Amino acid sequence: MKIKWSTNLVVNVVIIGFVMIVIALLIPEFASVRSTTIADPIGSTVIDEVNSDNVKPIDANISDTVRYGEYKEMKDSIRRMRDLKNGVSPSSGGSTAGFIGTSSGRSCDTCSLWWLNTHFRDIHEQHYVVLPGWKLKLATTDWGANTDDSVKFFVEHGQAYVRKAINTYTKMKDGSTYHTMHIKDIPVKFRYDDKAQNLLIPVSIKTKNVVSIIAWCVLIFILVYFLYLVAAFLKFVLDLSKGHAFTDENVKRLLVIALSLLIAPVLILILNLIMRFIFRDYFMPDVISKTSSWKDSWQEPFVGIVFLLLYRAFRQGKKLKDEHDLTV
Repeated sequence: MKIKWSTNLVVNVVIIGFVMIVIALLIPEFASVRSTTIADPIGSTVIDEVNSDNVKPIDANISDTVRYGEYKEMKDSIRRMRDLKNGVSPSSGGSTAGFIGTSSGRSCDTCSLWWLNTHFRDIHEQHYVVLPGWKLKLATTDWGANTDDSVKFFVEHGQAYVRKAINTYTKMKDGSTYHTMHIKDIPVKFRYDDKAQNLLIPVSIKTKNVVSIIAWCVLIFILVYFLYLVAAFLKFVLDLSKGHAFTDENVKRLLVIALSLLIAPVLILILNLIMRFIFRDYFMPDVISKTSSWKDSWQEPFVGIVFLLLYRAFRQGKKLKDEHDLTV
């Protein structure tokens, strides 16, 4: 059976495909939220026991008795040292092309703050492939620590860890459920920029340079193609002002603009999924899709559908115009 690809069918397929991809990306995030907020079978959310498994504080605690100015200064110093340990202390720049990019950061596990201020350029530089579409899941519970994430990333002695709470439920003889929360440090291969909420893949300087060239090429292509679409739309408007509405050129321009707006966000989503497949050895269940990287792209498909409907209307108008010219 041969399918006739009408404009209505194309619009419906595009909408359904976009919704399916969005749902596929949201499932891991909702699943991660469920895993951190799950209650025991009888509906109790009370934690009967918290087992920290002898984990140490990630950073030194600041006394509440210090003055505000001192507290702010000490907080800033701790933050700078944590960035240095995590390998994300600002260094040489990089490039980003939406779904992939590069960056570099200074990394030192034993440097003092004084040494950092006087020998910053002598500190080891770590290079990364940046995955802007992926992040560590956000906080949904508070398990007794001041944290912005339900999982906390940190580096100690050159090894990256994710500190997370693992829930276990034990059915007791009296029918009750005993809830135990274990706080564990899980070794991971990736690094994490908690400010930008980007997943970082450690690479060599050579790999970083290659990916940077690819990212710049993609950025240049996007810029050139965007200017091409703007030019096509301006030519379309100019033809309308001259009374040349139903022409082959205008019909083609509307189709190109419509398909570009429809395909672009879907392509970005697919490329982000491909990044997860390529770097699958660096991923873990707590790494989820960053909705902020593609939520603004929702506008493009709707505008694309409008242009697709305009294309259909102008194509029909072109047919009627040609038939009228033949009769005359």
